[in-house]
Amino acid sequence: MRAPYQIFIPFLSLFLVRVDLTDLYPLEIRSTLMEVRDGDTLRVKVFGHVRLLRLMYIDAPELSQGVVGQESKKCLEKIVRGKSRFYLHGFDFYQRLLGTIDSHEKIVSEGCSGLYVRASFLSRKMKGDYLRRLLKAREERVGIWSKESFLRPDLYRKLSKRNARQR
Repeated sequence: MRAPYQIFIPFLSLFLVRVDLTDLYPLEIRSTLMEVRDGDTLRVKVFGHVRLLRLMYIDAPELSQGVVGQESKKCLEKIVRGKSRFYLHGFDFYQRLLGTIDSHEKIVSEGCSGLYVRASFLSRKMKGDYLRRLLKAREERVGIWSKESFLRPDLYRKLSKRNARQR
């Protein structure tokens, strides 16, 4: 006869532990790039379904930020042109795919975007690498950094929300 814990513990573990495969290792997917929505979001066709893919670690100016937003989008279009391989890391709060592309760091190096304030990098080394690339791009004034000063995307969104509530 089996002891109660031999049945109960495996059954309980189904409710206590939730592990996505993408938590263990990013899933490489082949897809068709449909369009670049803005400097950090793409529309891709994956397994016959069109989905939004939010690029991890970066935060680009909104299109409504004018010239800087358009510059960011054009810069990303140059980098992702011809790419068909994306790495899926999971989903975000809005149920968009979260992922990266080959040479993902190039987005920051080319001055297409800044870094997402609340990004969870896989290691300190990775975070340091992205920060060095960002500082170099800002110092050399490439991409969006060549424009006059602009409001960080997270602050812009916050102010836009506040202004919308006041109306």
